[in-house]
Formats: sequence, structure tokens, C-alpha cells
Amino acid sequence: MNDRVKLQASVPQEMHGSRLDQAAAELFSQYSRSRLQEWIKKGALLVDGQQCRPRDKVLSGADLRIVQKMMPEADETLFFTIDEKHNSINLTEKGIDLITQDGEDTTFFILPDIAIEINKLEQ
Repeated sequence: MNDRVKLQASVPQEMHGSRLDQAAAELFSQYSRSRLQEWIKKGALLVDGQQCRPRDKVLSGADLRIVQKMMPEADETLFFTIDEKHNSINLTEKGIDLITQDGEDTTFFILPDIAIEINKLEQ
């Protein structure tokens, strides 16, 4: 699996003076403008080898290059997701189905909500 995006395009004459993010959105239409803006800000989308801002103007003939590592995609059923920003673990629909089905799976263990258990002890 190729885990890197490697794309190159030259800015055509009709895009001369356009914002970088607008030109990139037209030239790399398979990606959303917001994703391209993110890549520009991170330095993964370069103009003639230089990092620019999304609002910077591009000249015709400028070389736009993207080299960005992509996140791996899940190829198996996910039972939960981890939200690092909010320090939480969330069950997916498949995860909810697994723990609510009849019968017991000896390889599946659910941690109790500690806050609820502590609250019970304190009362």
C-alpha cells in the first residue's frame, strides 16, 4: 500500500494571480479545499519548492507539489474509536451490536465506568 500522496502540477496561464488554495483546489480536485489548505499550512504542498500561505497568489508556470503521508485506512471491522482530543473511547455500531448480542464472548471484556462505581461507593 502506498502511504504517500505525490502529485505535481503547473499553474496554467488562466490561474495567474489566483490564491494558492483556489488554484490547488482546481488542479487537485480529488482533494477538498480544506484538506489542501491544511497541507499548505503544514508545508506538504509547496510552490516552486517553497512553503506559502493559502492566500498567497500564484504565478503562471509555478510548480505545485504535494508530498503528504496519508493516514492508514481500517480494513477490518472497528468496534470502537479513540478520540485523543477529548480523551475518550467511543463504541461504533458494530461495537454496540457486539456487547448487546445474546451469548457471551470470552475474549471480549468491558471496563466499567469508574466514575459511576466511585459514585456508588461514596453514597
